[in-house]
Amino acid sequence: MTMQQASYLAEISDQYSVTEVTEVFQPVEIDPRHPQYTPLSGIRKWIRYAWYPTIDIISVIGAIAAIASFGHQGISWIDLGILLFMFNLVGLAGEAGMHRLFAHKSYKVVKPLRILLALAGSMTGEAPILEYVAYHRRHHIYADREGDPHTPHYIAAEKPLSRSRNIWHSFFGWKYNSKTNQIAPPERYAKDLLAEPVMVTINNYFYGIVLSSFLLPALLGFLFTGTASGAWTAFLWGGCFRFCVMTLMGDLIIRAGCHLFGTRPFIDQANSHSGNIWFLAIPTLGLAWHNNHHAFPGSALLNIDWWQIDPSGSFISLLEKLGWATNVKRPTPEQVKAKRFNPEIVG
Repeated sequence: MTMQQASYLAEISDQYSVTEVTEVFQPVEIDPRHPQYTPLSGIRKWIRYAWYPTIDIISVIGAIAAIASFGHQGISWIDLGILLFMFNLVGLAGEAGMHRLFAHKSYKVVKPLRILLALAGSMTGEAPILEYVAYHRRHHIYADREGDPHTPHYIAAEKPLSRSRNIWHSFFGWKYNSKTNQIAPPERYAKDLLAEPVMVTINNYFYGIVLSSFLLPALLGFLFTGTASGAWTAFLWGGCFRFCVMTLMGDLIIRAGCHLFGTRPFIDQANSHSGNIWFLAIPTLGLAWHNNHHAFPGSALLNIDWWQIDPSGSFISLLEKLGWATNVKRPTPEQVKAKRFNPEIVG
């Protein structure tokens, strides 16, 4: 760690840091009898490289088939219900779980719910949970600077087609950059999760969990209709179409769009290019309040102003009211006032 990095981390307050910094970087004893994490290398790296385009191509073809079928027969109430169920299950587990709970530790939950959020959140297909947490924590520390794994400002502006190449890198190319796994190893950035055997197990079964997100809608479709055609259309809508839309929202809209466009009402903690895109707040389950998030990365709720809608934050607040979530972190009015400045358009 360079002196610049060390001073940056030292300036972050405990409550609103990227995460509990001491837990990320301090040594953690791991019982050798527990499931072990194996760094991505050799044939496993090439399997991963083949996995992403394969699963994306399947979801795109299935999404096209679903849209084509809509033109002929519409969408049944059962398929619509399964689509909405899968979108909310996986989406909330991804945003409220993988992102705010595991990467930022902005609140705590009871263990059974923690496991459920890790399983359902892994169905987003972004990355195994240990790698996702490591990538995301590094992203915040180096946001939109050299060392950020998936910034859309990756290539020097003077290079040909740099804007398009930057967007491609942020959307998809970072997954194929051999340096990505090297610069954000879970052994450094996710030591706290490495010490949890169940999280290592969930990480190691990533491919099967993602495949189950396609099979579960098909199973539900069969149970509700009792027909193979019902299972097939549920697979297309709740599996393929849902996966395709969520991938576009997570990779293109958030990683690229919210770091290229939007309003900036708050001073970004890492001085990145993060922006709020208000009309995408609901479909992204709150993450399009991206400047809010980078200004207060440790906050469990992103609706800083009263009029902002944050579905994931509402979900966390509900868990808190039910007694299933504790230590829910929110910025104080003084902290909000200290970081607010006149909104400006970036892009």
